[in-house]
Amino acid sequence: MALLGRKKAKKLTRLFFATDIHGSERTFRKFINAGKFYDVSVIVMGGDISGKLMIPIIKEGNGNYRATLQGTVRKITTEAELKQLHDTLGLLGFYSQIMDEDEYKSLAAQPETVNKLFHKLARDRLSSWVDLAETRLKGTGIHCYVTGGNDDDPEVLEALKGLGRESFFGCEGEVIQVDEDHTMASVGFSNPTPWHTPREIPDDKLGEIIEGMCSQVRDF
Repeated sequence: MALLGRKKAKKLTRLFFATDIHGSERTFRKFINAGKFYDVSVIVMGGDISGKLMIPIIKEGNGNYRATLQGTVRKITTEAELKQLHDTLGLLGFYSQIMDEDEYKSLAAQPETVNKLFHKLARDRLSSWVDLAETRLKGTGIHCYVTGGNDDDPEVLEALKGLGRESFFGCEGEVIQVDEDHTMASVGFSNPTPWHTPREIPDDKLGEIIEGMCSQVRDF
């Protein structure tokens, strides 16, 4: 009879963590699908979401296209080949923009304009990922938490912000309650690196941020 009085065992929280997808469309989709595949209740993307390259696709006067990918000039003569190129670039985590010869020459002479275009393309892709995650996970009970990393420009990370979402949450700089027993603090900066990435800060400043985050945790 004593067995009848036992409390039901609490279901364990299963969490799937990934990071450094660097713009790859396929990898992000695998990440979203991992929640169901691994039977987890929480999936976390820990930063470095943005890709690293933008590939110009030049529309030539004869209606064909060309693009230089990994040192090789590709000639594109059909819409099917153009779609295949876009798919390949998305898989690799690269962004692309179709432009004519004059636009290409003008951009090549304006590094700041190139930088702005790169940030726009990265932000647009991240926005599409936010929508995809919210659509795929809605109603599943799986929560997706995402923070930026040191490779992610602040302008791009604006896409993570938003209210009224059911399944997708930008969590950088916050201490959030993962379940009844666990909290999670997320910091997206790094200390200085040899690569001079967009979000690097000195060790002492990073330490202050981490200490400030930890001070918000109520139960260790």
